[in-house]
Amino acid sequence: MSGVLIGIDSSKASERALRCGLEIAAAEKVPVLIVHAIPWSPYSFTTAEENDRRAAVRDQELAAAREQLLEPAMARAAVAGVPADGLVTHAHPVDLLVDVAEERKMSHIVIGRTGESRVKHLLFGSVPARLIAAAPVPVTVVP
Repeated sequence: MSGVLIGIDSSKASERALRCGLEIAAAEKVPVLIVHAIPWSPYSFTTAEENDRRAAVRDQELAAAREQLLEPAMARAAVAGVPADGLVTHAHPVDLLVDVAEERKMSHIVIGRTGESRVKHLLFGSVPARLIAAAPVPVTVVP
């Protein structure tokens, strides 16, 4: 087993997924990679003014996600005695988790069951359902 990939966001289910992923990693004596995807589409329609601010907005979002989500998660890993690395980037969550799992040869993915809005779920399906269908490794979905 090479490591546990834990996808996080700001939801309560994500907090439980982090706890579960850390427990799995501790039991298997493997590191974790904690990942947060900030949804971003290069195809979104924007005005010329928005395009001018785009890079700055992306940098601000990355910094905020690192501070508010990744750093506390990494601190929890340290307290649990689990070696951890982290990644925050703009991407589609499913694509990012699948790509990272393949590239880094992760052996397991852990995510929370909820986190998206109900309307988005009805229109596009849930991230867990899409991830289960696409993942190259076992996926644990935590309620």
